[in-house]
Amino acid sequence: MSLASDLRARSRAQELCVGIVWLVCAVILVTWTARFASHLPFQDDLLMAPFVDPARPLTWDMLWAQHNEHRIPLPKLVYVLLVGGFDDLRAGVWFTVTALLAFSLALLWALRRRAGSLQLTDALIPLALLTTANAENLLNSFQVCFTLPVLGAGALLIGSLALRPPWKLPALLAAALVPLLLALCGSMGIVQGAILALIPAAMAWSTLRERGTSSHTSSRASSRASSRIGAWLALTALAALVAYIALYLRGFERLPGFEAPATSRTLETSLQVLSTGFGAVSETFWPWLGLFALLAVAGAALALWRSRGGEHAGLSRALALQLAAGLALALAIGYGRGNDGPAAGFANRYVGLMAPTLIVIHLALRLCGRGLMARVLEGTLCLAVIAGFQANYQYGFLQGHARWRIEQRFDKQAAEGAGVRELAKSLWKGMYYDEAGCAELLEQWRVAGFLPRVRAAE
Repeated sequence: MSLASDLRARSRAQELCVGIVWLVCAVILVTWTARFASHLPFQDDLLMAPFVDPARPLTWDMLWAQHNEHRIPLPKLVYVLLVGGFDDLRAGVWFTVTALLAFSLALLWALRRRAGSLQLTDALIPLALLTTANAENLLNSFQVCFTLPVLGAGALLIGSLALRPPWKLPALLAAALVPLLLALCGSMGIVQGAILALIPAAMAWSTLRERGTSSHTSSRASSRASSRIGAWLALTALAALVAYIALYLRGFERLPGFEAPATSRTLETSLQVLSTGFGAVSETFWPWLGLFALLAVAGAALALWRSRGGEHAGLSRALALQLAAGLALALAIGYGRGNDGPAAGFANRYVGLMAPTLIVIHLALRLCGRGLMARVLEGTLCLAVIAGFQANYQYGFLQGHARWRIEQRFDKQAAEGAGVRELAKSLWKGMYYDEAGCAELLEQWRVAGFLPRVRAAE
């Protein structure tokens, strides 16, 4: 067998392995979701009854009103379309699962298109995205508010991998719209969108420069005109984003009692958040996973800096902005949650938010890294994710099973004639933050028609 044939065989074998990993992760995720997704509202889902009540018209004021410290008009609208449209509280859950399956597959396709083939370490992508360690976001339909920012940033990441300059006008337009859609997802989207808005601007500029070198005068003039339109679109979208942020902050109310944490507390919580990209094991292996995440960020940043003038210059800029957006999000959460306790950064809902940042680090090392140290760091990053697979799955199983037990008790008591107050008294600790609030919100869901077997509150 020739050397070329041997390399092709190795490449096909590695791609097959990555494909098998994706398939296994997908089967586990779908099976787990089918078993544990609940028809009952839990936590923030309980607050959404007025939005899907057929007797109440949906208004802009309802979409724009703060949800705790966030304005999330787009996630609320998607929630209404899914849960209200399908008349099923599991619709948002299946949207998240389907979106993550599609996102991971599209990312592998884009990476293969850019690199020419997949390699074993690319298994990190499905392992990080399709993990049941992301249990909170996978079990609550309301958590589409976390899914949509991941998909928005992911769309730009896929485009940066799959497309090379010169970018066509439709691609530039789509890239310019993404940061605006991110901003409609609340503070999480605004933090990322403010940085990721620079990607379409950079792509428009590089496209303008690239097309300016065309050998044909007519083609060059047409290309430059198209690129100028793209550049103006990117600038207009950036201006619209700034205007939206100003509107977002107008009349904004902070949560009562909020105090800015000390800088050291902010940084520690931010590092905890960043480490959740490894899954639920982040707290178990703290601070070592946090320190390793910091080392991986430094290695990725160095790789991107060194490749800024090479063949992947455009991609390295896009990846650098993606990395900056992920770090900015972790810092923003660290600032907002720094005073919530010594383990505030390990909240399970951050697993899904930080997994893409872990993937960006992998892509930076994989595509832009040079030398032995980059390869060692890339391989170690993948091994760390693989090592946590069993513990992450076990965590997801325990969380799902706990939710399933509550659902079984709820259905049993409702079938025996229990009313809203009795159900809340018995189960509120697993469903909400207090008994009275749980009873009131369950009654709203009953009135909306989603709990037909439950007796009304007396």
